Amino acid sequence: MARFVKSVLCLLVVLSIVSCATTSSIETNKNVAYSEPIKKLFVVINTGDWKYIVYETPDKPNSAYHEVLLSDYLAKKVEEKVKVSGVEVKADKVEKLELGLDRINKEREDFGATWVMSITLTWVGINGYGYPLKCTYDVSILDEQNAPNPTYPVVWRATVASGYMRGLDPDKTVDNILSGLIKDGLISTHAPLKSS
Repeated sequence: MARFVKSVLCLLVVLSIVSCATTSSIETNKNVAYSEPIKKLFVVINTGDWKYIVYETPDKPNSAYHEVLLSDYLAKKVEEKVKVSGVEVKADKVEKLELGLDRINKEREDFGATWVMSITLTWVGINGYGYPLKCTYDVSILDEQNAPNPTYPVVWRATVASGYMRGLDPDKTVDNILSGLIKDGLISTHAPLKSS
């Protein structure tokens, strides 16, 4: 009997460790009418007021953590990682209580991108302190000027699930988005990504 109890306890410990590990996945679907790789991309991020806890970083070595808006952090990471892939990119977020996309459309036009990526936070699981622990994003790329079907100009669509034992992992989310774009031939070159 004692052996059985030890086995069950070991199994529970292993399962709890596995459930706390990084989880990340992506499902993609590409419109086959598109074969050209992306050269210039405007990214719109909508994560609401969710915050992300950034643990000790090189620019803040003595702080245990600090909070940033998840949309700001994602915008920064998308710009950093997509630029390394050889794509000219600009990321912006939807502001709180913004009623229309006039401001964002003007920025996109000024930037000169016809390809627009939308990253929208669609589901959040929170921990006991109210911080996001796991989440799901809907990611879409639109080509509003060259779409074969102007009423539905979706080039690429993805669902990205992400989470980590300490909370969200936006870096892995961006890596997964890039991996999906590379796999589907929308980005042709890339720098080495973290292993998934």
